[in-house]
Amino acid sequence: MRTYKHIRRVLSLLLVVSLAALATSCAYFLGITTDIVPLPTDVTVKSPPRIVNCEAQFIERTCSDHYESVCGYICWDYWWGYYWCCRRVWRYTDCVGEIKLRLTVDDPSNDMAPARSPRVRVFDSTPAAGSTAGNVCLLNVSQQDLPIQSTDITGTGPTKIVTVRIRDVSVRFTSNCRTFAARLPLRIVLTDGNEEIVSLNECEAYVEYKR
Repeated sequence: MRTYKHIRRVLSLLLVVSLAALATSCAYFLGITTDIVPLPTDVTVKSPPRIVNCEAQFIERTCSDHYESVCGYICWDYWWGYYWCCRRVWRYTDCVGEIKLRLTVDDPSNDMAPARSPRVRVFDSTPAAGSTAGNVCLLNVSQQDLPIQSTDITGTGPTKIVTVRIRDVSVRFTSNCRTFAARLPLRIVLTDGNEEIVSLNECEAYVEYKR
C-alpha cells in the first residue's frame, strides 16, 4: 500500500515540475497585437498616374524639294505640235520636324517627381482611319521613351500638364503620299526602386501632317 502512495506522490511531483518548466520556457498572452508591434503611421496606398487626355501636333522644321530633268517630245505648241524639250519635274519633298505631345495627367500620389524618372513611353505608331487611302500614308514612329523633365510639367496639384517632343521625325512627300497620319499609343512610365510602374491606362494621340 505504501508503494502505491509513494508512486502517486512521485507522479504528482513530476507533473508539477513539468508544468512549471513549461510555464517558464514558453508562454502566450492573448491581447491586442499593437501592444507588441506598433503599426506604422505613414503607410498609404499609392495610385499610379492616369492619363486624362492626350494630343499630338507635327511641327515642321525644314523641307527640301527634289526635281529631275526630263527630256523628250513633251512640250506642246499649237502650230508645231509636240516638240523636243527638257523640263524640271518635281519628284519628292523631304521634310524633317518634331511631334509635340501634350498629356493631361491625374497624379494623385505625386509620382511625377524627378526622383522616379518619369517618362512618356511612345509605342509604334498605328494607321489612323483613312491612312491606307490614296495619297495618305502612315507617319512612322518607333517605340521610345521620352524623359519628362521638371520643366516639361505644369501644375503642382494632382492634375498636371506634360509636354514632350519626338524629335527628328522625317517624312517624304511624293505623288502617292500627300498626307501623313498616325495614332500614337502613349503611357506614363515611372521607376520606384527597382520596379517599373506604368500608368493605369493608355491614351492614343492622333497626328496628321500635310503640305
